[in-house]
Amino acid sequence: MASGTGTNDGNNSAEIVKQYFLRDPDGYYLEICNCDVLTQYCLGSTQELAGYDQGVALNLQEAALFVHLADKLAHSAARMQKELEELCVELQGRPAEEVAARLGCKIRADQVDEEKLKKLLTRRSVYGDICQNETEEGVREILQLTNNHVPTAMKVMEIRGYGDRLFQPPAFFEEGTDKVKPEAFHVAPHKKASGYPV
Repeated sequence: MASGTGTNDGNNSAEIVKQYFLRDPDGYYLEICNCDVLTQYCLGSTQELAGYDQGVALNLQEAALFVHLADKLAHSAARMQKELEELCVELQGRPAEEVAARLGCKIRADQVDEEKLKKLLTRRSVYGDICQNETEEGVREILQLTNNHVPTAMKVMEIRGYGDRLFQPPAFFEEGTDKVKPEAFHVAPHKKASGYPV
């Protein structure tokens, strides 16, 4: 590799690998990366590599199938979002047991899955996370009501928190010695033209 062509040898940001990690509601991460810069740095010009293919080649029929599937998924997602928004309007602030029952939860777990509970409680320290709306006991009850199914537990919390979200800013050290925990505050989401919050 010639001097000045490495990913960190120049000051040109086009040669630097950029990675973004997004955390999904279940605690997993999605990586977005311009990894082609790293591929070129490690392997050189990929055009010179026999059999190397960075993408998936689709013929017209396969591409049309994927477009059709994507369209169906988009319509399904929009329908599910609308149904959730309607449930939010109907059940906002209602007891967790009532919300879970309305979502079809029939089996209550005998015990809380402690690992899932720990992850949800960790989310309570993330500024603006929906888990901040619930107390530790509330999160425990919701997890039991939903038979330890985290996506459904998140829906219960979202419905209960509709119209009144709690935001707890993170604690910080003032002058490096005194730990300060700012007061939490409530925010009502603003509404878009449809009347649902954004």
